[in-house]
Amino acid sequence: TRNFFDTLKDTPDGDVLTKAQYTKKRQTIGGVIADLAADIVILCEIENKNILVDLNKTELGGAYTSIELISGNDQRGIDVGLLSKIKPDSIVSHKDEFFQSSETKASYQYSRDCLEVHFTVNGRKLVVLGVHFKAKEPTDSPDKRLAEAEHTRAIADAISKKDPGTAILILGDLNDVPGSPPLKAVVVVFASRARSRA
Repeated sequence: TRNFFDTLKDTPDGDVLTKAQYTKKRQTIGGVIADLAADIVILCEIENKNILVDLNKTELGGAYTSIELISGNDQRGIDVGLLSKIKPDSIVSHKDEFFQSSETKASYQYSRDCLEVHFTVNGRKLVVLGVHFKAKEPTDSPDKRLAEAEHTRAIADAISKKDPGTAILILGDLNDVPGSPPLKAVVVVFASRARSRA
């Protein structure tokens, strides 16, 4: 869903697609989501909620009954969005929170957001953390990306500590490669949870 803008200019730094470009992009993304037939979808780089509403209506047959997008911190106006066939119990935005990197102790906010979405599925609690970490272009900041990953891990750990039976998924664009410090910070969440249940 990279640069999923529409035909209107919402922000000074945002892109504007032609009607043909927008339609083609919507159809392509809709085709992939339809093939996946997922109950819950996290999408990154979405300009506004209207795009998700249009995508659901025109390409997905209205299959998704819950559509959410909270405007985040990105200057271009690209945000983390949600399509879900399951109604969320609650949604929490972490865009206004400040946190530090373990490496430099520098203070950051999310480049976009960490969207924390709570569900109850067949009587079991599920939390999806939708993220889009700092990109490597045009200017990279591995330290900020690490801080975002560590803070996402801290959110997941706090949820798990409060209710160890909760299933937690971290979904989105982590903007790094396997073995990198940010991905290790996230993967440790799952490894530690798996060990605790063994």
